[in-house]
Amino acid sequence: LSKGEGTEEDDHESLQWLYESAQRGFSKAQLRISYMLSAGEFIEKNEVEAINWLKRAEKSIPSAKPSYTGA
Repeated sequence: LSKGEGTEEDDHESLQWLYESAQRGFSKAQLRISYMLSAGEFIEKNEVEAINWLKRAEKSIPSAKPSYTGA
């Protein structure tokens, strides 16, 4: 989870920062938490919560639809 570059590795603290970012609406963090929950990676497997985070990520990702103005 954490690489510990310039400091000691601390997966618990890394996970806290990841959750903080996800709660603030960062879609990459939300997707990472969703994956971790679905795979049981570093945290207890919970597919219901994984789907909830995936839905939150979907809402956070800007629409890819082009916006047209004029004729």
